[in-house]
Amino acid sequence: MQALGYGATMQRMAWTDERLEERFARIDERFDGVDRRFDSMDRRLDAMDRRLDGIEAQLAELRQGLAALSARIDRIVIAQTLAFITLFVAIVVKG
Repeated sequence: MQALGYGATMQRMAWTDERLEERFARIDERFDGVDRRFDSMDRRLDAMDRRLDGIEAQLAELRQGLAALSARIDRIVIAQTLAFITLFVAIVVKG
């Protein structure tokens, strides 16, 4: 095997350094791409959070409306029950 002189060693090191710099540049580009994807996902998740907040507010309003409707139905049922009891008592008393 032939001994390499100082100049040949420097050329090989320069090529290695250049190759490493290229690799690091590509790695940096990939990380930049990943960062862009994460930023995009963050924006999408923020938009989804806003939509979910709106849905939660609508659900709260719907629950209030259903509670009010349930109270009205309860009052109607009670009124009808009292009317039937009153009618029954009137029929029994007249007898």
